[in-house]
Amino acid sequence: MRSWVFDVAALVLFLVLGFAGLWAAGEIKGISFDPLGSAAAPYAIGGGVILLSVLSGLAAFKDRRKAEGSGMAEDAAELREKRYSAREISDVLIMLLLIVAYVFCLFNLRIPFSLATLAFVPAVACLLDRSWRTRTLPIALAAGAVIGVGGELLFTKVFFVDLPTLW
Repeated sequence: MRSWVFDVAALVLFLVLGFAGLWAAGEIKGISFDPLGSAAAPYAIGGGVILLSVLSGLAAFKDRRKAEGSGMAEDAAELREKRYSAREISDVLIMLLLIVAYVFCLFNLRIPFSLATLAFVPAVACLLDRSWRTRTLPIALAAGAVIGVGGELLFTKVFFVDLPTLW
């Protein structure tokens, strides 16, 4: 029962965050020739969070109903109650620290978006792959460069979002 309550609480939390993002995007004023202006990206992110939350909630509800109907509710509850290893918990904490460091570098240190992303994406990729293998790192560096430069161009030239940039 505890996992169902946790799922509902997480769903409500993300719905509130999505609607808060939409409300905050509505506070961003556009310019006469582009009414959305810098609000386009926050609208898309808020809408995406709401959509993914609703889809996730529907899937959880469907799985719960299916488990209750087949008499597997006890088995499903046992699987959700499994203990996590120290490695899994440390991976989550490292990921959170990487995200906080990335945001801190962007907003407080004003490191250009493309450079911060060039460092962040390979670090996350290697954390998820759990290795710094010679095959993973070059692909992650290339992805970081494409995402960093492409994201910087997209946000500054298309969405008119003020980012710390190289130029």
